[in-house]
Amino acid sequence: MKQSFSFFFVLVILFLAVVDADIVSDTCQKIAQGDKNVHLDFCEMVLGEDPNNNNTDLQGLGLISLNLIVSNETKIESRIGQLLNNQTVALEVKKNLQFCQETYSDASSNTKEAIDAFNSKDYATVNSKVSAAMDASSDCEDGFKGVKSPLTAENNNPKSHSIDLHGLGLISLNLIESNETKIESRIGQLLNDQTVALGVKKGLQDCQETYSDASDNTKEAIVAFNSKDYDTANIKISAAMDASSDCEDGFKGVKSPLTAENNSFFQLTAIALAITKMV
Repeated sequence: MKQSFSFFFVLVILFLAVVDADIVSDTCQKIAQGDKNVHLDFCEMVLGEDPNNNNTDLQGLGLISLNLIVSNETKIESRIGQLLNNQTVALEVKKNLQFCQETYSDASSNTKEAIDAFNSKDYATVNSKVSAAMDASSDCEDGFKGVKSPLTAENNNPKSHSIDLHGLGLISLNLIESNETKIESRIGQLLNDQTVALGVKKGLQDCQETYSDASDNTKEAIVAFNSKDYDTANIKISAAMDASSDCEDGFKGVKSPLTAENNSFFQLTAIALAITKMV
């Protein structure tokens, strides 16, 4: 029951990695052209792109996840209103529906406060408010004692935003692919830099091979994801994810020049995995 809300909260915490604005723009253009389910404005909104800034972050994805909760709460409250106005619905059921109405109203207030806290980077309050909102579905469902709940599908369905999640999954996978290309380019620059020590270059050569393999895995993950073969997509993303740690661990006794890139790549693959597991 709580899987859906807790998933969105995981996104809220994960989506803090920094991505170059030009990568975001290129990625959104690519996805919007290749998939009719993802519109350019949706993609750019999700990624929080600011064309006047050289950098943008994935905090926008956290905001989208919170706004998806608000959207779902609004739909459920609307559904409750319809049922309460339906003359064929039994009085005992309506009594429980009124309880659900109050419950989801409180959840909506908590989620809106969570958004305010998220915008203020007060993540402790976000945690508290989202956790409070999480209880709405189970509290509502449990309220139907001795009568059949007319809201079971709404309360239990963690995939009610499957189209939105599919779009988010494609965005995250294409960001991984763009990020790999950028890292491979950075590795090439460092290998051609005469001031880089031989010991570092040995590590860079290993990273070059590692990220080349990761790129192949990501391409296969995208194909699998588009075919809705999510198990294969998860396997391929997990394999790609290892590139960051394998690359970083390869710099034995020397300082890695790719620590920031490896950390960002790890977070991007973690995001993709989190989304793919929910679609």
